[in-house]
Amino acid sequence: TAIMSGVVTYNSSDPEVVGENCWFKVTDYGEGQNTDEISLFYWAPDPQALEDCNTDMDVGMFPITGGNIQVK
Repeated sequence: TAIMSGVVTYNSSDPEVVGENCWFKVTDYGEGQNTDEISLFYWAPDPQALEDCNTDMDVGMFPITGGNIQVK
């Protein structure tokens, strides 16, 4: 599982979110018949809340419909 966060640098559909903090979560279930998962995209008004990599962001996860997530 990996949680990725960053700052929006470009958004063609909503330019007002440029500069906002955001994050999402993925889970890699390995190769084979397992379906990897991804969360929705979330806003993070407090970027320091994302600094602790040991905090589980307990959010709903959804199976990806194509491709392969690889967490290394």
